Amino acid sequence: MAYVNSTRAGRPSTTLISSRIQKQYIAFAEDNGFVFNKWANKALETFIHDLQTDHNITHEKRWLQYSGGCYTAYDTDSQGSTTKMLRIQTHLIEYLRMNMYKVNAALNLALQRWVNYYKHGQVADYVIGQLQRRGKL
Repeated sequence: MAYVNSTRAGRPSTTLISSRIQKQYIAFAEDNGFVFNKWANKALETFIHDLQTDHNITHEKRWLQYSGGCYTAYDTDSQGSTTKMLRIQTHLIEYLRMNMYKVNAALNLALQRWVNYYKHGQVADYVIGQLQRRGKL
């Protein structure tokens, strides 16, 4: 199946969503100087790539399709979660919805996996530079 990525002014179009994000991920973004929207998009893009290539993702697939009640596949923080409005690239949201994956669970799983990649040094420096606020080194 072919998918055409729509763009606007040379950038991918975005969709405004409301999502419950674990506070630990918001704090991680602030501590590292990441623009949260950019980071969420990059993490979700990486996560979807891992889904498409079956890269160490079998455990997470179950949580994307079924409701777990009070159990989640991502690390829950004692601080809880908060509602955050995000602009996510439309093609990423559409991919999740076409496959009947839960967008909120996918976003939190993506952020958790990206934090693990970052802590283990598996993220390129230029990508980190793209996500950081201007002026922060």
